[in-house]
Amino acid sequence: MDNGNWSAVIPLAVAIGGGVSFIAYKHPREYKLLAICINVLLACLSIGGVVWDVSNSIAYTAALESDAIIPEKINVLHHAITAHSVPWWWYPVLLVAIL
Repeated sequence: MDNGNWSAVIPLAVAIGGGVSFIAYKHPREYKLLAICINVLLACLSIGGVVWDVSNSIAYTAALESDAIIPEKINVLHHAITAHSVPWWWYPVLLVAIL
């Protein structure tokens, strides 16, 4: 994401966090159901991220083992695949959010 997108995402995340906090404070019984839904969603996102990264790793390994890649272009291949990988810091963030 470029900086222009982050300027829209951060206030949205703060507003969502405030809304969830309000629901948790004013309606604790209803929040329990919402918390279960949020945790299931975060768990699915985590699993999806892991599957995505594993598929990127498999694609990179398969490309390296094939004879189709010119040795001088391996660095380009590495940058192309890592550009579409999930950043490592998302996993601790999602783990903390789930717990």
